[in-house]
Amino acid sequence: MKRIAMLMLLVLAFANVELQAASRKEREPKNGDKGWTVRQLDGDKLVWYSFRGEKFGAQQFVNVLSLDLNCKDYELDFAVLNRGDSLSSVATKRDAVVAINGTYEWDASFVKAGGKVFSEITLPSDHLRYWKHEGAVAYDGKKVKIGYGNKASYLKNPMPDIFSSSPMLIDNYKPVGAKFIGDISNIDIRKLPSEDYRRHQGVRHPRTVVATTRSNRLLLITIDGRSKNSAGMSAKETTEFLIEYFNPRHALNMDGGGSTTMYIKGSGESLTDVINYPTDNKRYDHYGQRRVSTHILVKRKK
Repeated sequence: MKRIAMLMLLVLAFANVELQAASRKEREPKNGDKGWTVRQLDGDKLVWYSFRGEKFGAQQFVNVLSLDLNCKDYELDFAVLNRGDSLSSVATKRDAVVAINGTYEWDASFVKAGGKVFSEITLPSDHLRYWKHEGAVAYDGKKVKIGYGNKASYLKNPMPDIFSSSPMLIDNYKPVGAKFIGDISNIDIRKLPSEDYRRHQGVRHPRTVVATTRSNRLLLITIDGRSKNSAGMSAKETTEFLIEYFNPRHALNMDGGGSTTMYIKGSGESLTDVINYPTDNKRYDHYGQRRVSTHILVKRKK
């Protein structure tokens, strides 16, 4: 009996290992998958995925740029400006191949680039917007790391480029973004202040996300919103969408709303090479960019 029990435990252990491996299997959409278009910008090194179709009972438009971080042909530039500028302007001036907007307002964020700290987070802990820095994306010229942190840990972090943001959506495959706002069954979140974390992340907005995968790829993601052509997503919906189609190991929500913008050089989608539909002009076109102070750029090494 003991031998049989041991064998059963071994079988269960192997089954659990296989289940964990399956849950961590990386995914990628393919041409022909419903709603998806896939374009290789530089072989497998740089791949552009776009989704247009119905999701969560509404029309959605999503763009994902996948960069192989093992490739030595590209590098990241965490751009920080004292005065804001449009993404396309910054990307053009800095000769970027791909770019997205960065993080939230500086008083709520930790902002570091090129080893220089621009903002240490100045809001008091009881401020309505204090929640906006629970995680960060960091870069040291080779590696990209995404994870939880706070002001103290960010200050100690030796990596030269750090943008904090919130919420964490996926932490080592755990869908933490799905539960970020907690139980709201007895709350009308639309009556809460717009910066309350439950309303901010519980309703649909345009979204910008950064994510990393098991195979060491960086995903730069924009989800358009505030239009009948693309409704946007909540933090929970964004988390579920990413897991379904890419299953990244880590993912962090960046500044969204009117800030959400993606640029791809030579895309031909617009005169500015902005390929999504920024909403700051309240029109469904490519020209509603907001002037923001932080950007993440992908550049070809020279």
